[in-house]
Amino acid sequence: MTAAVPLVRTCSIWRALEVVGDTPVLLIAEALWQGARRFTGIARTTGLPRAVVAQRLQRLEAHGLVRRLPEGPEGGCTGYRFARKGVETYPLALMALRWERLWGAPAAGGPQLVHRGCGQAILPLPACSACHGPLDARDVDFRPGPGLGWMPATYSRRRSPVAAQPAGGQLAGAAARILGDRWAMLVLRSLFTGTSRFGGIRAETGMATNVLSDRLAALVARGLIAPAGPKTPGSRYRLTEAGFDFYPVVLALMDWGDRWYAADDGPPVILTHRPCGHDMRLSVLCPACGAPLAPDATLLRA
Repeated sequence: MTAAVPLVRTCSIWRALEVVGDTPVLLIAEALWQGARRFTGIARTTGLPRAVVAQRLQRLEAHGLVRRLPEGPEGGCTGYRFARKGVETYPLALMALRWERLWGAPAAGGPQLVHRGCGQAILPLPACSACHGPLDARDVDFRPGPGLGWMPATYSRRRSPVAAQPAGGQLAGAAARILGDRWAMLVLRSLFTGTSRFGGIRAETGMATNVLSDRLAALVARGLIAPAGPKTPGSRYRLTEAGFDFYPVVLALMDWGDRWYAADDGPPVILTHRPCGHDMRLSVLCPACGAPLAPDATLLRA
């Protein structure tokens, strides 16, 4: 008799995590955003072993996020750049950087993000795409979209990166390690959509009990969630302020997944910003002048 395959509630977050839900991939993407182009520069910036960098670059190229630069006069790859699909991860990079500056442990004296348009050093502002008001998870409602359903919860086993030690001096290393653990991200998704009990999270995610227990403990240790009462078979969990501030990271991942991996029927979830009453997506704005932030509109300044 064939064992039943656990199911996970369909979402663009899961589909996106199948591609970018890996800490080395996210650190390599961060290195590319910082301007690293050659293999040696990417390896040095990330602090990852060269074999890991090579394997993940091949993976990013296969999924269409990066492309090799033309060969030089002596042959061989001269470097890597984002393809359009990779460029569109920029809001995710900005929201990860924002969370890191608020709740992570960035290196003292690290580079500042500067908006070229107004010349100000900034912390990117997550906002409603409809009214451009500041975004808070507690002000967002959701309803099922046309692409909602269930799919097999297939995954590769990995050590939980939530509690892993940093490989080098990354700009958003802690955020990348949370993003790089797809099961931890699905726990956060459940909490953001109102499912707080252990059994409910397990039913939504298709996680084995031991895997869910491990991810809950890691997220508690990292300070994103906390027990909401005594530990029992029906234990409940709540988001902390650090957890609520991770919401824009989740939205950026969902938006990217909707754009590139949503079902033909449409997005699985539709969001409404309660203060303005409109359906919304994530916008990332300059808090100083209110302009949208694009890759060519910002720079990192030491």
